[in-house]
Amino acid sequence: MRTPMPMTNSMFSGLIQALNEAEALARQGSERNPVGLLRSGDRIGSYALCEHVATGGFGTVWRAEHAESGQEVAIKVLHPYLVSSEDAVSRFEREIRVIARTRHPNIVELIDCGRLDDGRPYLVTEFLHGTDLDTYIEQNGALTPEETLHILEQLGAALAAAHAEKIIHRDVKASNVVLSERDGQMRVVLVDFGVAKLLDDSSPGLTMSNVLVGSLACLSPEQIRNRRVDGRTDVYALGSLTYHMLTGEPPFSHAGVTEIINLHLDRDPPVPSSMCAVPSAFDQVVLKAMRKLPEERFADPRAFTEAFRRAVSGTDASPDGPTMRRMRALGVFVEAAAADGSLANPDEALLDELDDILVRAECGLAAEGFHVARERSNALLFVRPLSDEERGDPAVRRQAVTAAQHLFHRLMRRPGNAGRLRIRVCIHEADVLASGEDMQSGPLLQLGEWLPAQWEEGVFGSPVVLASVPGGSGCAVSRAPSWPAGPGPRPGRCPRNGHQGHGNAIAGSARPRGEGVAYSDTLPAFAPGMERACLA
Repeated sequence: MRTPMPMTNSMFSGLIQALNEAEALARQGSERNPVGLLRSGDRIGSYALCEHVATGGFGTVWRAEHAESGQEVAIKVLHPYLVSSEDAVSRFEREIRVIARTRHPNIVELIDCGRLDDGRPYLVTEFLHGTDLDTYIEQNGALTPEETLHILEQLGAALAAAHAEKIIHRDVKASNVVLSERDGQMRVVLVDFGVAKLLDDSSPGLTMSNVLVGSLACLSPEQIRNRRVDGRTDVYALGSLTYHMLTGEPPFSHAGVTEIINLHLDRDPPVPSSMCAVPSAFDQVVLKAMRKLPEERFADPRAFTEAFRRAVSGTDASPDGPTMRRMRALGVFVEAAAADGSLANPDEALLDELDDILVRAECGLAAEGFHVARERSNALLFVRPLSDEERGDPAVRRQAVTAAQHLFHRLMRRPGNAGRLRIRVCIHEADVLASGEDMQSGPLLQLGEWLPAQWEEGVFGSPVVLASVPGGSGCAVSRAPSWPAGPGPRPGRCPRNGHQGHGNAIAGSARPRGEGVAYSDTLPAFAPGMERACLA
């Protein structure tokens, strides 16, 4: 059964607009007044400002000292131009309530709060000497599993304490984790509860239909879709953070904003063991924490931490499910695009035509042993695992190429084809990692590594597939004109990243081109890797 489309174009457009507006607001505030009109030596309550530490989209942070005791503290003050924003003030005050509500050694401690004469709220917390986890990883590289576990144990305890108070952090990322020291031991401290959710708070929340709450590095699917959040939302973020610690990079770190959102919605990152030198025992633990459906994740941060601890000790490499296995498989990617960009705002007739194409593709390839492994609103990736006997059999690849050709021509000659949609079919063979019947990750699912960068209508194959096709390796043909790039991608799709695609046409379309396409209507930015070839 095919999964639902990730989200509507209008929802996606609203999210991207909200992100752009938030970035512009932060940039405007920083340019207008980088330290919020405050100066070193100014007094806030009983505290004297000593040093400006940071500026964010909502406020500035200062190191300060108590005028009498000399106690060192951190003071966060709302930007002056936001004092008239009810939403900004509400968010700031919510952060104060959240920190005051949770007392835990691994959560930043609230000391005081109040308002300046101009009405701006401020909060006073302990001053943490150390570095944030994001900076630490950038300077020192990926952490070992043992180092990662040490941090997870303290973070899991902090989140468990927050969840017990009905608080969901919603932004557990590396820059919100501070590595400090207490009594000669490393102390991990969770900070910045500015977008935290109070589950028992009846006041208006921060989540609105067109506002994306959280950071791209750790966004759960339910945050993107503006669905109900709970403790498992933080489990997803904790899984993303663990991935960052083990591999040295956040999941999907090389993608653009729109692409990252789509990837969080319906695609797993490459397994950690394929990105760094860690045992495969960690793959399933991390990917389970990052499952798209909350009910498929660990129930809470402590359960995730315990599973990770077992992976470190080697006592349990398979938490709550079958082990991950690597297999060889064929992949067929079927995609439709509109030359005039009309899929950005499709009418009912165009949606019906798109659905007809994808349903016909699914039915046609099912007869050849392929099933849907990944889906986008305008494309499907079909996968067929290969047995040990089939792996070395060229006839299997030739059969797949023939099936792809026949599918393409059937789709082009389908009844009612109005010519509004163009179609490409791409074939590749590579490894996949599977848990049970579920394809989790692997090179075949990393479409950006093998799809042609230039969008052309036709049937395309990778060199490993074409090597089994008579005349399919190195037989150059004249290249049909590629669709010119337009003003940019439609919401939900990512523009090309500048790679030069070669295309690997097995069978091209005889349909005339030249109208141009307004966007790149495919999955992530694509690397080259398919040499154009022809069949006899």
